[in-house]
Amino acid sequence: MNNNHFAVCRFLRDEGFDVDLLLYENEIQHFSPVSDSYDLDYMNFTRQLSWGRPINYLLSDPEVIRKDLEPYDVLIGCGWGPAFCEKGGRSLDIMIPYGDDIYGATQYMLKRPYHYPVNYAQRKALGNCKVFQMAPTFQEYEENVVRFMPRAQRWLEPPPMVYSTLYDPETLHTMANRTHWGDFFSELREQNEFLALSHNRHVLNVSTSNPNYKGTDKLLKGWALFRKQQPSLKATLVLLEYGPSVSLSRQMIKELGIEGSVIWMPLMKRKDLMVGMSQMDLVFGQFGPCGAYTCGVVLETLVMGKPLLCARDPLEDEVQAGETYPVISADSSEEISKKLRLYLENKSKENERAQMGRIWYLNKVVQPSLDHYKAYINQKSA
Repeated sequence: MNNNHFAVCRFLRDEGFDVDLLLYENEIQHFSPVSDSYDLDYMNFTRQLSWGRPINYLLSDPEVIRKDLEPYDVLIGCGWGPAFCEKGGRSLDIMIPYGDDIYGATQYMLKRPYHYPVNYAQRKALGNCKVFQMAPTFQEYEENVVRFMPRAQRWLEPPPMVYSTLYDPETLHTMANRTHWGDFFSELREQNEFLALSHNRHVLNVSTSNPNYKGTDKLLKGWALFRKQQPSLKATLVLLEYGPSVSLSRQMIKELGIEGSVIWMPLMKRKDLMVGMSQMDLVFGQFGPCGAYTCGVVLETLVMGKPLLCARDPLEDEVQAGETYPVISADSSEEISKKLRLYLENKSKENERAQMGRIWYLNKVVQPSLDHYKAYINQKSA
């Protein structure tokens, strides 16, 4: 499921389709439906599977998989779904990858020889998927698309991974009392003149060309410069304990002397995160090789209509034409500091401009995706 398919499922159900959400046996908790919903309605259309963990691929019973999939005419999936569906005698209709399911999942790694059977199955099964939905991305992923999915039709809009019907900035405040951190975020807002959020994973001990590198070191150094230049401003940067390099980020924050203006919060559910984001002035995206690409952090920010500061060319003409989404662009610590100061000087203008992000998401992500899904489903059922 990852963080895509619960939203896709709800959008399709809103359109009148009979859709169930099938959960692999090893779903990550903060991507689960309970983490992305304020009620229990999801329990009416969610089913837990007994398979999906790659290490258990050889032990998975093909007949169990076949019976689990038998009620469905159309299969939309991600992760190791292609390999497991093929084992049950089915192929995915629509593959909506989260990234590593077409990259790491197709590689034979010496440190994981026990994955070789499922790696082989994944490589083969990807070629049988009818449709592949993924926005243009970096070269390593694109090469694997060409290599393993040469016959699949490709839909180039990002998947609608954020259920914007629920996360409406005009009404989301009414859900604050249903979240774990609602009161804390409200108090934080009252105590600060400027609030910024970075909810990216902390990944520092990799090459700057690695797709997992988020540029957190650039962000922290940029924040330190900004605080030196704005010492009297009551400002706080909110970070999440998420990723393998949290301890390295903590150490850098201490060395930079910005502990007093940084608050750490635990990895949190999307329903908590989005309420917190509603209290922010600005959200940081990535400052690494993926800064220009749409991802969960970007789409969550756009849905909430918040200014997004990340590494990407402004493309202002395309923003005005509605072809791409608005960002405040920076790709170095010095630029980050400068753009934060410029934001404060032009806050009303940038906030108004950020509202175009939600419109872009609805018009360029949600609606085109739904048009594709509906056409495919209706054609197959005709």
